[in-house]
Amino acid sequence: MKRKENTSLPSEEEIDLYELFVEIRKRIKLIIAVVFLFLLTAVIYIYKAQPVYESSSLVKIPPFVSTAEAQKSIDRLNNLFKNKDYVKLENLLNLKEETLKEVISISARNIRGSKDTVEIVFEVKNPQVIKILEKSIVNYLNSNKLVIEFLRAKEEKLKTEIEDIERRIRSLEEIKKFISKALKNEKHIYFNPAEIDRIIQSLSSKLFSLKMELKTLRGFEVSVEADVPENPSKPKKAIILTVAGLSGFFLGVFLALFMKWLEEARKRRDIQSG
Repeated sequence: MKRKENTSLPSEEEIDLYELFVEIRKRIKLIIAVVFLFLLTAVIYIYKAQPVYESSSLVKIPPFVSTAEAQKSIDRLNNLFKNKDYVKLENLLNLKEETLKEVISISARNIRGSKDTVEIVFEVKNPQVIKILEKSIVNYLNSNKLVIEFLRAKEEKLKTEIEDIERRIRSLEEIKKFISKALKNEKHIYFNPAEIDRIIQSLSSKLFSLKMELKTLRGFEVSVEADVPENPSKPKKAIILTVAGLSGFFLGVFLALFMKWLEEARKRRDIQSG
């Protein structure tokens, strides 16, 4: 009987993996040193990096201004912050330079499904300036000539309509008094007094709506105020340390394999030369 040969030899891939493990274990100190160096660099960066606080508010846009125009105005401010043009910013926002220097950036984002609201995002060094900045930006948006002229024209139109309705109501009240007096004197009136009451009631309802519209007439206004964050959003410590650790590990493994390749190349050269 022939003996059955054992063909269950380890594959090349298994041998390569074993050699890789051996090489990594052989130079584990090098890999640990590289990982430690990367982590140390990350810790130093986190310690020295400027903490950034982020918050946002929702601003309602008046119907006569598009979201694109609102974003353009915010982008203009952001460019001034990037260029550190605090002289122009002082004039536009009416804020002191020391406050403006606490701002890193501002940006505007569209709210999905909303055409009358824009989200303004603040990135600052000091979270206490967020509320001041929010108010100043809304005032800046409302200082636009288009906004001022529209609000002025709208206000004048509403006041004219209110005065006209009040005059009509007063006139109808006089007519109502005259009719009531005539009825007391038992005079024949060919007019239904209830109709006057109906018209006065309808005009009074419209007058109330116009006064409310005048009272709430606004340009840009904050619909959801920004929160004052307690903790910075940047630097993201966990992410930075994780990326640094993984990067250090992979670089350490690469260096270990590269050193193995150098050793083997040197041995082959010695054999060939000998």
